[in-house]
Amino acid sequence: MASAMRALVAFLCISATFAIRGVNPADSSGYSQGQFACDDGKLTIDKSKVNDDFCDCKDGTDEPGTSACSNGKFYCANEGFQAKTVPSSRVNDGICDCCDASDEWEDESLCKDTCIEEAKEMYKEQLDQLDSIRKGVEAKRLLIEEGKKLRTEKEEKVSSSKSEKEGIEAEVKAAKELRDKLEEERKQAQANEEAEKGKEKKVEEEKVEVKETSPEQASEEVKEEKEEKFPYPKEYAAPSGDEEEPEKFPYPKEYAAPNAVEEEEEEEEEKFPYPKEYAAPNEEEEDEYPPEDLELDEENEEPSPKENDTGVQDSQELIDARQKVRDLESKVTTLNREISDAQKILDTVGLDDSLLALYGKCFTKQVKKYTYEVCLFESSAQKDGGSSTRLGSFSKFDPEKHEVSFEHGQSCWNGPMRSMKVTLKCGAANELTDVDEPSTCVYTSTLLTPAMCSEAKAEALEKLIGELSI
Repeated sequence: MASAMRALVAFLCISATFAIRGVNPADSSGYSQGQFACDDGKLTIDKSKVNDDFCDCKDGTDEPGTSACSNGKFYCANEGFQAKTVPSSRVNDGICDCCDASDEWEDESLCKDTCIEEAKEMYKEQLDQLDSIRKGVEAKRLLIEEGKKLRTEKEEKVSSSKSEKEGIEAEVKAAKELRDKLEEERKQAQANEEAEKGKEKKVEEEKVEVKETSPEQASEEVKEEKEEKFPYPKEYAAPSGDEEEPEKFPYPKEYAAPNAVEEEEEEEEEKFPYPKEYAAPNEEEEDEYPPEDLELDEENEEPSPKENDTGVQDSQELIDARQKVRDLESKVTTLNREISDAQKILDTVGLDDSLLALYGKCFTKQVKKYTYEVCLFESSAQKDGGSSTRLGSFSKFDPEKHEVSFEHGQSCWNGPMRSMKVTLKCGAANELTDVDEPSTCVYTSTLLTPAMCSEAKAEALEKLIGELSI
């Protein structure tokens, strides 16, 4: 009752201050004089032209209570509830925009004053919201404790990994020095072997040069050698290659020159009149197939030591040194990754321990046949049965807008890559709500969470509820 009286007193005060329909009390002084200035003072009109249903000013301020100016503004006092401003083009359009029905003044029977009912409804909603905020504040305390433990764990992980990394990097340095020393010794051995082979090759080349003679000398030497070795008269000797093809040697083979006998045998082999399978095997064919007991068992062979291009074998010490460097460098890589992952978590959420507690936690919302999943600060997806479509990986967090962005999801058919924005709002419990697709493959949703609740929000709402009490 007291509140209603206060509203009535306020209404009477406002009415006494100004009598121009649609004008905000804060702007009433501009309409109190005999002349009205508009368009930033560039135009002055008589006060009688205000709300005359004709738009004189470009800024529309001369017609706040009519629909004459498309850019004008109409003030709804909404006594007993909350005042608001609507476009003056909505005045007398047959739709009730103000709960006090002031925008439809031409037909007072069209709209009823519903401000008290709306205030009661909002009052109930605000009470429910206040209860939710208070529960959220309590739940946030638990999140903060959980976040502090996680922060301590990650900070200790970064610190211990850095210390371990420093120790291993010292081992890597020593291991590399040993490996490089052994590599240098191997290179020196390789160089020595190459030099030795070069010397041997040079000696062989020199021997060949000494033995080399002209073709005429070589032919004469062969001829003389044959003559010296032939023990019978020359007329029994085989003819030379310069003479015409001789007749078949008419004497026993033992009197023929050795080459002549071989040539005759070859000729006989060529003239063999039967299939080759009936011919006696020669020694070369027999040698093509080694005896079974000489075959090698490749599976039982021991692996040969590793050699470089020159045939110099790597020592076992060098092989071990190389492997040790690789193993130590792999440990350093693993530690760097652990440090980076832990630091990324700390840097993403800043100093808010309640948000840190939510890092990587997943929340889902069923919308028709799809299940939407958001793993905070990591990824988002749309699931349908056994299939899953990536809506994006974590991109950034805007602490001012409380927005978590996920980008570079799977590409749409003839469209952009999918993306999603999640707005964090205060709630008594963690709950993913309001999943929508405002444009093709661009998704939005809201995550209600105690992490966004605060005592300040509760106090502000309590004050608003006090103003709405009726």
